[in-house]
Amino acid sequence: MKSRFFLASALLLAGCQINNTTKTVDAPTNTPPKEVPAAPVTPSTPPAVVTPQPQAVVVAPVKLPTPQEQENLWQRISMQLTAEVPDNKSVNYYRNWYLRHPGHLQTVANRAQPFLFLITEEIEKRNMPLELALLPVVESSFDQFAYSHGRAAGLWQITPPTGRTFGLKQDWWYDGRRDVVESTRAALDLLQYLNRKFDGNWLHALAAYNTGEGRVFRAIRNNKAAGKPTDFWHLDLPKETSGYVPKLLAVADVIKNQQKYGLELPEIANKPAVQLVKPGTQMDLAMAAQFAGISLDEMQSLNPGYNHWQPHRMVRVICFCLLAMSITSILRLPKMAIAA
Repeated sequence: MKSRFFLASALLLAGCQINNTTKTVDAPTNTPPKEVPAAPVTPSTPPAVVTPQPQAVVVAPVKLPTPQEQENLWQRISMQLTAEVPDNKSVNYYRNWYLRHPGHLQTVANRAQPFLFLITEEIEKRNMPLELALLPVVESSFDQFAYSHGRAAGLWQITPPTGRTFGLKQDWWYDGRRDVVESTRAALDLLQYLNRKFDGNWLHALAAYNTGEGRVFRAIRNNKAAGKPTDFWHLDLPKETSGYVPKLLAVADVIKNQQKYGLELPEIANKPAVQLVKPGTQMDLAMAAQFAGISLDEMQSLNPGYNHWQPHRMVRVICFCLLAMSITSILRLPKMAIAA
C-alpha cells in the first residue's frame, strides 16, 4: 500500500515599512530645515514554518487463501509440501527424469483426477504429510488396476497379506486393494503404524512401506553396531528401496516448483470429483452405468475393486459428481423395475 505524503507550503509574510510624516514649522528662508530622522523600522519576524507530519495509514491485513481455499488441487497440495529435499544424487536423477518426461506426469495427473481430492482430504484429516498424496505416483503411476510381479495391487500397491492385516477383503468377487476408498484407508493406516514404529521418522516409515519394517530395523541395527549414522541415506537397503524415497522427494519437488521448472500439469479442481453412492438395492455395475449415463468401462474404472458382478451383488458405486443426480435417480425407481 502506497503511503500518501502531503506537501505543505508555508506563506512567508514580509514586514511592511511604515513611514511616519511630521509637520514642519515654517522657518526663515535663509535657515535650512532641520532633518527629521525617520522612525526606526523594526523588521517583522516571519512565522515559523510548520511541516505537518504525514498521517499514519492503517492497512487492513490481507487474508491470503488457505490451501483448502485454492481453486487448483495441485496448488492446495503444493502449499503443504514441507519435506526437506536434499541435494542428493538419487533425488537429482529422478527429478531430471520427471522433467525430461513431462508427458508421464501429465498422464499421471489425468489418472489421478477422479481420486486425488478424496486422498488429499483423508491425509489432511489425519494430519499426515501431504507428500503422501503423491505416493501413488511412485507406487503405481496412479493406475488403479496396477498389479506387480510381487502380487501388489492397486494405487497403493498393497500385497495380499498386508491387505488382510489392514482389513481389506479379497475374494473372487472383490479385491479391496484396488478399491480406491478402502485401499487409501488401509495404506494410510499402515503408514501411520510404521511412523509410530520408527519414532516419527517418515523416511524410515516410507522405506518400510516399500521393503518391510523388519528389513529397515535390521539396517538400522547394523549401522548402530558399526558406529555409522542411522538416517535413511546411510542405510544399506535394497536397490529398489534406496531409490523409492528419493523418487517421492523428487516428485514432490517438481510438483511444488512447477513454475520454476517450467512444468504445466493438467489442472484438477479443488472439489470432489467423485461421489460414493450406495444404491440401497441389488445392482450390478452394468445397470449402474446405464442409469448413470456413462459407459461400463468408465464405471469399472471408478470401481476397480470389483472383479465380477451379478444382479444380486451389492455394489458400492463411485461416480463423478456431475453424474450423481443421475445415479441417485436409481433409488426412485420401483424395486421391481430395478430387479428386471
